[in-house]
Amino acid sequence: MFLKIDQQLERCRRVIRQRVRPRIHPVLRHLDVEAFDIPGEPMPTDEFFARLGRGEIPFEPFAMGSQWGTTWGTTWFKLSGQVPEGKPDGRPLELWIDLAGTTTPAAATSKAWSTAPTAPPSRPCTRSTIGSR
Repeated sequence: MFLKIDQQLERCRRVIRQRVRPRIHPVLRHLDVEAFDIPGEPMPTDEFFARLGRGEIPFEPFAMGSQWGTTWGTTWFKLSGQVPEGKPDGRPLELWIDLAGTTTPAAATSKAWSTAPTAPPSRPCTRSTIGSR
């Protein structure tokens, strides 16, 4: 008649995953994702943006859920997309990006910066909120 504690907790996690989160953070549209991987020593940010401006950075399509990066390596992501007309209905618009997954140790060490001209001032995030849930 009563579920074991592990079963109760799993049921709670499933309800949150399937019913609560989609209502808090509805998906309006998926983004196109491209990546540029730099194994080994990172490229200085100024050099990266100078090369990007000259069209020298070969971004490649990135499949959601794929592994990326190496230990001490750097991967730059290029995200593009459009907000559907009439959205988000007067509510604040958020972009939720999960760089490392919430169940991996890398979640504590992944960082992200926003470089979009319309984004708020950029600051590193230690637990960034790209990925499918």
